[in-house]
Amino acid sequence: MADKKELAVTEEKNVSVIPEGNAMEGLENIDEASIALPRVKLLQATSPEVQGEEYADLNLRAGNLIEIISKEKVSGEFIPVKVLPSTNVLFVPRNAEGKAALKARKSDITDADLEQQGAMICMALDGKVGDRYGACNKCGLCLFQGNDKPICQRSINILVMLDTGLPAVVSFRDTSYKHGNKFLSLLRNKALMGTRIQECKYKLMPTKRTRGDQQWYELTVIANGKASEEETARAYEMYKAYNNIDNINTIEEQEQVVTSDDDSELI
Repeated sequence: MADKKELAVTEEKNVSVIPEGNAMEGLENIDEASIALPRVKLLQATSPEVQGEEYADLNLRAGNLIEIISKEKVSGEFIPVKVLPSTNVLFVPRNAEGKAALKARKSDITDADLEQQGAMICMALDGKVGDRYGACNKCGLCLFQGNDKPICQRSINILVMLDTGLPAVVSFRDTSYKHGNKFLSLLRNKALMGTRIQECKYKLMPTKRTRGDQQWYELTVIANGKASEEETARAYEMYKAYNNIDNINTIEEQEQVVTSDDDSELI
């Protein structure tokens, strides 16, 4: 009997105990400027994750929501943490019509530039000043020009806490841009009534749209109940952790989104 007690004491002493303190210990040499948060991506029929053979084993379909680094599906449930600056990103257009339109608007664009499929040409992390073409309102590629749609991709970006507890960025762009505007209005109205954005839960709902032979998905948002005190506290801690970072980088890539012929879909 004594031998069993001694064995139990020995096993208890050998149990690994995680030390208390800073969870960032061991990550001191990571350059914070090189860290980028993953985005939640809404897949379209033309997305590489849907069409690419290398992703066949993941069984991904148009309308799925994935985390862009791991390519894992996400539920779409989240708590808003912080509204980030809007961004404008100019990618090399994928089709000949888009490339011709860009070249007509910007005389410095060369054929060599257009050969870099999906490459970023200019990015405005604050939605105001691009790293190549300067002031966005003077450049004009993110704005309607008569009947011509914007060539530069505008995004409304929100830092969120996923239901897994991990941070991610949700971006509303292209035909989903208008839904992002509506969501911002909802958050602001609730805040005016005294409700912090970290106190409510929401869910991203991929919504299928059809016009003629075109089909695409838009990112809409629905309410998903009140966050618990613990969830709100965790979301607020995440807010404090990221609030003093001037530019929160996100993993960016060009998305192939079929847009309608009706300009109002982008408003």
